[in-house]
Amino acid sequence: MRPPGFPTPPRPNAPGGPLEPQQGWGPSPGRVLGMPVGAVIAFSGELLGQSKKLAGGTTDLQHYGWKVCDGSPLLISAYPELFAAIGYLFGKGKDGEFRLPDYQGYFLRGVDPGGKVDKDQDQRYRTDKKNQKYDRVGSLQLSALQQHQHVLEQSDSTVSNGVLGPEPVIAPTPQSNSGNVVKGSALTSETETRAINISVYWLIKCRLDAVL
Repeated sequence: MRPPGFPTPPRPNAPGGPLEPQQGWGPSPGRVLGMPVGAVIAFSGELLGQSKKLAGGTTDLQHYGWKVCDGSPLLISAYPELFAAIGYLFGKGKDGEFRLPDYQGYFLRGVDPGGKVDKDQDQRYRTDKKNQKYDRVGSLQLSALQQHQHVLEQSDSTVSNGVLGPEPVIAPTPQSNSGNVVKGSALTSETETRAINISVYWLIKCRLDAVL
């Protein structure tokens, strides 16, 4: 049944006039419009927040059927469609509750059946049970740096005060001919290896859209 006030979408135009619906074209009666519950999108604006305690945002998700992926607990009775989609994959709350995925600070990676690209699937774990290996959707894979080698070429000149030529180094000890080289003004981090990035909110669809 079409909700009251739901407009009939216009037919797309073509050079010879409006296109006529063909078999299999567009949603059929009884089918749900929009994205499936459990779908995740990136949102680039400010939000009012999961609750009205936070101010300063401009978009109130309560009116759109989406929630921020922040690990919050939800009542199963209030969000049965979302629970049917993700269950307890991201953990449980109190009795009668399940948890949203917590994607804050994470990059998302496509599921790779067979490990054609994701070669370290044996390093994936359940988000709610960090010691249980799990390589399906919703699994967590911690940071890693691929094993590699660097070649350091240097002359027979001596190292003086930790400096070899224009490159600052840590002076080699008598037991070692290697040292740490810092070149140029490359940005470094003590906590992670990361790609260039822009922060967004990850939102998850939690309610059904209109049904025709």
